[in-house]
Amino acid sequence: MNKTILITGATGGVGYNTAVKLLEEGHHLFLCGRNISSLDILVKAYPECTVIKCDFSNADSTLKFVEKIKGIDFDVVIFSAGYAHYANIKQLSIEEMDAMNYVNYQSVYVITKYLLKQHKLPHIIVLGSLSAFSSTPGGAIYSASKAALNQFMNALRLENPSLNVTMINTGPIDTAFIYKATGKISRLNKLIMIKTDSIVSHIVKVIKHPKKEVNRPMWMYAGLKLYNIAPRTIERILKPLFMTKL
Repeated sequence: MNKTILITGATGGVGYNTAVKLLEEGHHLFLCGRNISSLDILVKAYPECTVIKCDFSNADSTLKFVEKIKGIDFDVVIFSAGYAHYANIKQLSIEEMDAMNYVNYQSVYVITKYLLKQHKLPHIIVLGSLSAFSSTPGGAIYSASKAALNQFMNALRLENPSLNVTMINTGPIDTAFIYKATGKISRLNKLIMIKTDSIVSHIVKVIKHPKKEVNRPMWMYAGLKLYNIAPRTIERILKPLFMTKL
């Protein structure tokens, strides 16, 4: 059965590739992003594709987006928009910190609050990060925003038992996102990067068979669970693994 699906952050990376896959399956998509010219090819190829220009970096622009989607009942909403700028806390500007917090967490809260008013509750799928479970030098604000996002979705799920919520937490993915965030890629990051197609496959799978959480790669997720049992010991023993962003 074809679904009406909203994808934020659809102009690149996981969002774009997920859109392509879902359009091939015949779903009606609403694709959102700032650089919508990158979606021209999809609009021409798929008449069931609607594009909405948006910016989730502050309250005003996010509320304007909410006005644009009023009256549309979505079957699935995929929150794929994200922003990261990895740098020492002393170097980050207040504006950069605010933008990360708003794009990664607060805008999701604002949009979700509206979605709960739909006649039919949508299945909410969120592209999170394993950074939510452990921060690293250079990634303090990004990790904090993703941790807030995880806790918000946990509470949302408990408050609304009839709502399907899926968190997809990942390590670094081989998209332009991480290059923009760091300006350079460590050798370790290159070795552990997840293929975009793998994450797209998980998203498409949970649309058909909803589940509460997907964590990939599993070895990294298991390692972070262990880290939270004895964080200072592991930081001392495996310090190089925490220095991938600076």
